[in-house]
Amino acid sequence: MSDYSNDYELNNLDFYRKNHGLQLYYNWSGDVWWQEKPDKPKEKLFSIIGMNATKVLLKTDPQYGEVGYRINRELGLFCDPVTQEILHLWKSPQSPQVVPVVHIANRIVQGSVKPRKHIIPKDTGYITSVIEIPLEYPHPLAGDSKYMDYCPGEKFKAVEYFTSHICRPDVSDVPPAQWSRDCPWMPWMKFGYGHPARLRFETTISRVDSI
Repeated sequence: MSDYSNDYELNNLDFYRKNHGLQLYYNWSGDVWWQEKPDKPKEKLFSIIGMNATKVLLKTDPQYGEVGYRINRELGLFCDPVTQEILHLWKSPQSPQVVPVVHIANRIVQGSVKPRKHIIPKDTGYITSVIEIPLEYPHPLAGDSKYMDYCPGEKFKAVEYFTSHICRPDVSDVPPAQWSRDCPWMPWMKFGYGHPARLRFETTISRVDSI
């Protein structure tokens, strides 16, 4: 039986030291909900499946000495919420118009992580970390009149949430990591300029051996 009688200290860069130079793979899946107006209930629009390839590096840094660094490529595929088949065409619940589905293809997502120590308290196998990332910037389609039907407004405002679990080395019963996102509707949905609909992505993430 594992001994959790003492606090356990862990440095977040240990992961980057262990995996430096390696290519890691993840899959993620879940659902996408929409809220047509603020006073309407959320409804499920899609299921979603995703794949991610991540290059992990430990890099020198003039301020911190070392930082963790990731370079990601990922795909996300929108699926029928009932049959789970990958969608190629979609019809909005509020419109007879059929539109082509544009799936997620992020060629490069990258970022660094500064050193940080975590303490897992005694009698505890892991602690949970939730990182909230607010996003706000001018919407890239707002300045061109031919894209008005594909643009929800002048600014893109969203929030992403990454939930992970920081564990002792011998812990196995750890919940999966999660990624969530609150954001405007996607341009390919073609709701029309200024439509108030919002989306909520809710997914779980797991590491896998290969694509």
